[in-house]
Amino acid sequence: MSARVSEFKPATLRPFEEVKAVIEKGLVTDEAVSLAEKDGEAKLALLVKGEAVNLPWSAPRSMQRGDQSLPREAVRAVFRAAGDKLPSYAGARIPGGGYGLFRIEKLTRPLAKEGDPRLGAIKQQYTRVLAEQDFSAYLSMLRKRYDVKVNAAALEVSKDK
Repeated sequence: MSARVSEFKPATLRPFEEVKAVIEKGLVTDEAVSLAEKDGEAKLALLVKGEAVNLPWSAPRSMQRGDQSLPREAVRAVFRAAGDKLPSYAGARIPGGGYGLFRIEKLTRPLAKEGDPRLGAIKQQYTRVLAEQDFSAYLSMLRKRYDVKVNAAALEVSKDK
């Protein structure tokens, strides 16, 4: 592929009157986002206290941790919410402007079916973690029982190799 520059215009400052509307729109949007966040956080605080707040909630739907229909910040906030007392509430800034409030009405644990490959991977991971903890406890016990001195110089790899 090749290209040829047929015309070049150096960068210049555009007149203020030309960009005034764009700047005003950006400032208004920034202020609206800030006010929406403050209002959302205030309503969330009331909801967490157990006070009634008249809000138009959307229809309930289930979601999973990998849900990509919502912004990542919203999914994190929902899964961080306390689940001991329902309904529970969460709030998060929405990228691009605004603040989202979420009401958690029901929690369900995923059920793994026999033969699910994820179940085997989880078992292996759990087994490895337990083995590492056991080995660490064993080493700790040995270090307490015997006077162990670690020669750090002998552990360092020679730079000549």
